[in-house]
Amino acid sequence: MNLPAFASPIWAEKSPTQPQPHPKPPAPRQPKPHRPLRLLVFSFTVLVALEAGVVLDQKVFQLHASLLPLSAPSTTPNASVRLCTAEAKRQEGFVSVTGSFQNLTPYPLHHVQAVVELLDSKGLPLDVETAPIVLDPVLPYQKAPFHIIVEDSRYAVSCRIRFRTPFGPMLD
Repeated sequence: MNLPAFASPIWAEKSPTQPQPHPKPPAPRQPKPHRPLRLLVFSFTVLVALEAGVVLDQKVFQLHASLLPLSAPSTTPNASVRLCTAEAKRQEGFVSVTGSFQNLTPYPLHHVQAVVELLDSKGLPLDVETAPIVLDPVLPYQKAPFHIIVEDSRYAVSCRIRFRTPFGPMLD
C-alpha cells in the first residue's frame, strides 16, 4: 500500500533511516575584474576627504584660536624659580598655557606645581588651575616645561603663571 507523499506521517519526513541528499557546496567565488579599481577609487576619495577635513579643521580652529595676554611675572629677589617662556592660547572654550621655568636654587626642587590664574580687567582671579610639573625633581639651575589647560571665561583678559610646592609657599 503506497500512500501519497502528503499522507506520510511527520516523523517519517526526516527519518535517519532515509538517506538525505547532501547540499552541493557553493561554487568558488570569482573575483570581479573591477573590484581593484573600485578599491583604488574609494581609497583616493577617502584620502582627499581626510586631507580636506584636516585643512578645514586647521582653518576653522586657527580662526578661533587667540592668545591671552600674560600679566607681568611677580618674581621677587628671593625667588626659587624664574619663568623663562610662556604662551596662553584660547581655543574652543579653554585656555592652554605652555612654557618653561628655571630652578634658580643650588638644590633640587621636588613636587613643583604650576598655577595658572585667569584674571579679569581689575586683576582679580576668575579661575585657578594647578598641575604638577612632569619633570621631578627639577635639578639645580635646570629648566623644566609645563602645560596646563584651564576652562576659559569670557571675562578673562589676562592670566598669571606662578609656581609652588603642594603644601609650601609660592616659589616665585
